Parts: sequence; C-alpha cells; structure tokens
Amino acid sequence: MLFLMSRGNFELHRFVRASILSVCSDLLLDVKAPILSFDAAVHGHFHPSLKSAVSLPFPYFSSLFVDIVSHLLSEMAFPSSHESPEELAAMNDFRVNIWSAFQPYYEDKWDQELWDAAVARFKAAHDPVVVTRFMKKARLPAWDALEDQMRKGPPAFLRPGWTSPLLGSKTDLEWLDMDKFECIRPSKDDWRDKKVLIIEYWASWCRPCHVVCGILSNIVATEPDVKVITFNHEGIFTKAEIDRAVVKNFIDSRNDMDYPIYIDSERVAVEALFEPGQNLSIPLVFVITIRDQIIRWIGNPEEIAAPLEDILKSV
Repeated sequence: MLFLMSRGNFELHRFVRASILSVCSDLLLDVKAPILSFDAAVHGHFHPSLKSAVSLPFPYFSSLFVDIVSHLLSEMAFPSSHESPEELAAMNDFRVNIWSAFQPYYEDKWDQELWDAAVARFKAAHDPVVVTRFMKKARLPAWDALEDQMRKGPPAFLRPGWTSPLLGSKTDLEWLDMDKFECIRPSKDDWRDKKVLIIEYWASWCRPCHVVCGILSNIVATEPDVKVITFNHEGIFTKAEIDRAVVKNFIDSRNDMDYPIYIDSERVAVEALFEPGQNLSIPLVFVITIRDQIIRWIGNPEEIAAPLEDILKSV
C-alpha cells in the first residue's frame, strides 16, 4: 500500500477502498480513536461494530500502520473546510516530504539520517502549535511511534510483488458439500457440474462489497459454465457474532444479488480459503477450475473480467 500511496491517483482510491480500509472498518484499533473506513472518511459512515478492541489473527498485520493510513486519508486526501492555510501547508508538507518520501525506506532500506533531517526540516518550517493541531486532527502518533512504523513498513500482503500462497495451488473443495452453512439463497449443490467456480467473501457493512453484487449477478446470467457461490461473515476479521436479521434485510433490500448466498457462521469457508490465502481484504473472490481444483485467480471482483475470460478459454 505504501508504494501505491505516492501516486495520488485513482488507483490509490480504488485499492485502498477495496482492500485495506474495507478490512479496517470492522476493527477498533484504539479504543480512544476508532478507525475510519474509507467510506467513513468520505461519507461520514461508521461501521456499527466499532465497540471494543480486537486483534487480527495474523502476526504481520500492523494495526498502527492501518490506523495511520486511515487517518491520513481522511484528513489529507479529503481535508475539510475547517483547516487554516497554515494547517493545509503543514498537511501537504507532511504528505509529500515525510509520508510519501519515506514509503520505500522500510526495513533494511531505512535511512535514519535522512529521516532525522526530514523531520527537522518539517518542524522548523511550521509553527509548533499548527503542527500539534494538524497531527491531532489526523490522529497521527507521536514522532517516535511514527518512525517505528515507517521503519517496519506495510503488512506483507500490501507490499509490491506479493502473491497469495494459495495462488496456483490445488485446493480440497470437499468442505463445500458440508452441511455447515445457513442458506439464504440457493443453491451451491450443482457446482461440480460447472467448469469454473467463483467463491466470494463479503459482509453487509463493507461498501465495496455492495459494488460487486451486479458484477457477480452478470457473470451468473452470461456465463453458463461458471458457478458463483458467496459466503457472508459479518465478523470475518473479528469473529464477532453474526446478526442474521441484518444480513437478510440487506439481501432483501437489493435486486442485484442473483446467486447462491450462504452465511458462514461456523467459519468453515473462511478457514478453508480466506485465512490461508492471507489476502486480508473484502470483497475477495477465488476463481477455481473445477476439473483440477486449482486456484487460478484471487482478487477483487471489480477486476475479474479479464482473468475470468482467460480462464474460461483454458478449460
């Protein structure tokens, strides 16, 4: 993610919204400063489950990194009309000469002398009162904590060149036939009769998940060789209880979810593919060729068209 943030373009908008910040909208990383999702920053929308501190069962996932990114996006990418010219100047200076400039310098690439000089220049260029006010608004940590996180870098799945350990591997799909799911819209039963299987993970609170409902429905309507099965888990990252009424009301309110939908209350689907795949983002799909049960593609359904076309040509 760090390497994308420096571009300041639509790719950042889409990637952040569809990946890390949709994850974070289900987390409370600091009980005094609940994290904002991308959509909260834009629309003032907060996920209702932000009630208690939780931890994610992946050792490389950096909550402080996510916290910093979220508030930087909400305060710097979308500044309100309340910032003074001095605050905006400090904000832009920080974004360009601290945040963006040091994105490539994590782990063994860290340059302490360069960092110290950049921080000193920033502090000298701005009124300390303005800097304190800006950092408080952006909910930035103290300088030593910020330095520590920048030195560590982003979590593994957000780094350039990372691929899921499941991509290209054979998977056991016997779990699909287990009677462990609550069926909302049938049916998954004929998946073995198709050539390609798409498994999606989603939650009703995830706004990027809403966007892809029509995409998946269109695949069902136009690709007879493809089976789409979707699994909902409202607490996919937190293991929170699922409010079935909320899920069902959400589904009933939409007219673009024309595919099998199951609630994965026992986390069978989550533990079978989502967690081993280590791509901590939703919406997320796994595209699998059924004849050999090889995972051919993993990603956001918004980007599925080209890879799905190639996969269908190969089967």
